[in-house]
Amino acid sequence: MEAGRNYDEFIENARFIINASRRLSKVEKTLRNIDSANREINKEINKKQKKYWHLIDLKNEKEDHRVRPVDVDEDLWQRFLAFEAFERETKLSSFIAKKI
Repeated sequence: MEAGRNYDEFIENARFIINASRRLSKVEKTLRNIDSANREINKEINKKQKKYWHLIDLKNEKEDHRVRPVDVDEDLWQRFLAFEAFERETKLSSFIAKKI
């Protein structure tokens, strides 16, 4: 009787393992599909970002040639220029994000 019970437990455990393996295969397939779709989306986003990349002025040449007012400290002036550049980049980033 004990031997029959052991076989039943063995068969039950084997079925459980097979069913778990099937579920894992389904989950793995779903994750691969999601990963593939994610790669395609990122590819399209990168294409669209490259389209607008030329609009970004990285050198700040316009601000570099402006004359600092006499009554403004040099450090304050540099922070002001950096803030203006940041604002311009933020507006441009939001513009690009809307186009994408």
